Formats: sequence, structure tokens, C-alpha cells
Amino acid sequence: MSNDPVKLVTPERVKELLDCYGSSPYAWPESERAAALALLDGSSELQAHRDAAHLLDEALNLQARGPSAVSEQTAVLAKRILDQLEAQDRPSAQSLDDRV
Repeated sequence: MSNDPVKLVTPERVKELLDCYGSSPYAWPESERAAALALLDGSSELQAHRDAAHLLDEALNLQARGPSAVSEQTAVLAKRILDQLEAQDRPSAQSLDDRV
């Protein structure tokens, strides 16, 4: 018997696991994996979140392999995602105007 504390896994935590570690349960912390999978099995909302995480995983994995491995449609999706991420780090034009 293990003395490890049992972790409570909530639907919100499953979403965090998907957002932080991706759609593959093997990447999730082992101590939370079984409970997270059980919640995922019973929730269409969590399954939709997993499917979205999987699409992002696929787009980023293909992008990392280089342009020759990426279909045109996937390349457009990956570029759109990456452009949005970069835009989050840039100040908006309005906030620049406010500083002047």
C-alpha cells in the first residue's frame, strides 16, 4: 500500500491537465491520470476539450517537423494559432497611443 496522498481530480483539473500537458494521458502526472481518465470518460464537455487539445498538439507537432510535413490546411491553422499567441505578447495600438 502506498502512502502517497490521493489527489482530488475535478473537471477543472482535467482541463488544466489538457491545457498544460496536452491530450496524451501518458504526459499527465501519474498520480492524477486514472481519476482524470474516469472523469473524461463520463463527460462530453471534457471530451470536446480533449479533442481541441489534440488538434492543437497535432498542429504544433507538425509545425515543429517543418514545412514539408505540413499540409497546407494544417499550416494555415498552425500559423493562425501561433500568430494569436504572438499577438498576446504585443501591446495593442491603442495602448501605445495612450502612452504618447
